[in-house]
Amino acid sequence: MLSLSLSKKVKVLTSLLFAVLLIGICTSQMGGAKPLVAVLLPPGRGDVSLLKSGLEDAARHAGVRLWSGRAASLEEETRLLASVMGHKPAVLLVTPFSAEGSVAGLQEARAAGTHVICFVGCVNEPGIDTAVIDGPDRDAGALSADAVMAWVIHGRAGRAVVGIWPCLRDGGCGECGATFMARLKQMPGIEIIEMEMQPGQSPAEILQAYPQVNLLWAASAQGILQATRAVRALGLAGQVAVFGVGLDRPVADLLQTDGDILQSVAVPLSYQAGYSAMIAAANLAKGAGNGAEIPTSAMIVNSASIDLANTYLVNDGKWLLPVSISGAPGKRLFETTPTPPICKSCVPTAHPVIPTP
Repeated sequence: MLSLSLSKKVKVLTSLLFAVLLIGICTSQMGGAKPLVAVLLPPGRGDVSLLKSGLEDAARHAGVRLWSGRAASLEEETRLLASVMGHKPAVLLVTPFSAEGSVAGLQEARAAGTHVICFVGCVNEPGIDTAVIDGPDRDAGALSADAVMAWVIHGRAGRAVVGIWPCLRDGGCGECGATFMARLKQMPGIEIIEMEMQPGQSPAEILQAYPQVNLLWAASAQGILQATRAVRALGLAGQVAVFGVGLDRPVADLLQTDGDILQSVAVPLSYQAGYSAMIAAANLAKGAGNGAEIPTSAMIVNSASIDLANTYLVNDGKWLLPVSISGAPGKRLFETTPTPPICKSCVPTAHPVIPTP
């Protein structure tokens, strides 16, 4: 009888010790839980797969949890916001579906103590966002405009007639085109013409319809190819220059073979946009100062920096410009080396390849 009593006591003590140990483990895990960063973007935002890869890789690198969703309507955005806010995210990285309709949902997130980082656009209500990130398409449009303005100043005495090549995708030239034109209109001496394509017209015929144009700009790799080949076919090399946004292997080849026509292309860096935005959000979630100071998510390449274009293509766009990460409060999180020069006589800056994290 005594033996049975001791056996029961041992079992009870063992159970109690196990329970205490389990409670300690759970408490420890709860106390060390990784902060949650929620990402809510509309469908079709730039190169979605590269953007998502950048977000995921940076979340692993920064040690934060990632929740992501895509809202195709204001109603869906409202539902997803209500769902994720139940998990108490530290940071919400969002492209609001509506500048007006999304205000209430983001106000609730901010009131709950969640930092709101707007990606590309934000709502028409001051004080909601901690920061606004332009995104790769807008950055590429701005960089391309700067390249065009520099070329016009140095190569055309500050005057040019810029033809916007007919956009080849639904929705027009997109955010890169809108940003490009808005920036270019600030420069006196530049006239902008939005070119039109008639049914059955060849690229050369499109260009022939606008004899006053001496600079072409295209918002896609396909448009860049068409514009460059049209200039070559009409024997206008040296008279009409081509710029644009977009990079694929044929465009990279043109930079080498038709560098007298195709001056430079801007490349949206969707992977870097996702990666650097997540690092900014993670630093904000951890209280490491203003984590929204991130680099431009685009680059300029030309015939003098074809190695940079080749590196980007070999890595299928899943690549970062050379960066250094600083966790110091209030400091820039990423420091990029200068982008390659836009003038043909300059010596390009060396850009070492950074392995994908």
